[in-house]
Amino acid sequence: MMKGINWIVLTLATLIMQGQEVTVVSKRKLPFSEPSDICMAPDGKSFLVPGGKGFLYRCSSNGEVIEKSTYRGHDLEAVTHDGKNIFLSEENFQRIMVLDGAALTLQYSFPLPHGGGRNEGTEACCYLASSGNFLLSTEKDPQFFTLLNAAHSVVAEFQIPGISEISALTEYNGKVYALGDEDTAIYQIDLTSKTIVKTWRLNILNPEGLVFLSEKRCIVVSDDEGGWYELELQ
Repeated sequence: MMKGINWIVLTLATLIMQGQEVTVVSKRKLPFSEPSDICMAPDGKSFLVPGGKGFLYRCSSNGEVIEKSTYRGHDLEAVTHDGKNIFLSEENFQRIMVLDGAALTLQYSFPLPHGGGRNEGTEACCYLASSGNFLLSTEKDPQFFTLLNAAHSVVAEFQIPGISEISALTEYNGKVYALGDEDTAIYQIDLTSKTIVKTWRLNILNPEGLVFLSEKRCIVVSDDEGGWYELELQ
């Protein structure tokens, strides 16, 4: 990590790398460590971020903590919601924890095993409002996508050429996006053709979470930096 990073908002610093153009609109330091994912909360105003020590944090649009869950999990890696309940991946135990969307209290859990080691469970997940299914992914070795229906049954498993590792998934206006930690890239993907539509390369250390605010605006959280980046994508 670069020493002496200035966490004051960066004003429209443009990063032109391989792929589409990316502009850093702002950058902040989160008040907790190891953010591993981010999604919009069911209220449509705040954001949910799993953090260090196994807690789920509700944050404002500026990354300030509004609430911390009383529930404490183990190795929380991914978060999404279906409009009512919150779904959290406990990667070590290969299971999904389901929390009440308003109270952030545990309701129930269900296993989602796929083999591999303890830390090779679900790394990324998102609710697909366009279909009512859930899209999940392992991280790597091998990386593969899983579609679950509303009853939490597996509908399909597949891979997409050009993607070998995943740290986050999200959907916005029917478009699906994947974030690569090691590749430091955002991919827009087509689930029907199983192809990459667009790629944006990032200059962010260990990007772990992704959520869209509009077609061209998104937030990426960095695990190692504990950072909250607002980006503009071209």
